[in-house]
Amino acid sequence: MASHFLPRPVSTGGTRAASLRNGYWNSLRSQRLSVMTRFFFDFRLDETLALDDEGIELPDVEKAHREALGALADAVCDIVVEGQANQLFAIEVRDAIGPALEVTAVLCSKILRKH
Repeated sequence: MASHFLPRPVSTGGTRAASLRNGYWNSLRSQRLSVMTRFFFDFRLDETLALDDEGIELPDVEKAHREALGALADAVCDIVVEGQANQLFAIEVRDAIGPALEVTAVLCSKILRKH
């Protein structure tokens, strides 16, 4: 159960009791803020899809987006085939619920002169 749906406890007197209740409330809030989600980064090259069966835990989809951008840049540098037009690269990110985001690139590489 998410703690942001819990009502904040009302103080019924005594600073010690209020301090304990506030400590409990802050504990619930920090637990909610530190929840990590497992994201899976599937790699697509044209029609071929390689599924990520391990994933990594990240705090939010924005961090997953940064990871996907880095992974796509690395993959493009490693795999681009000279002379092939319109190579489609994609990192499709999903979590336990389903698709979360997608980062794609279409590249064409051609060497015009060889020395």
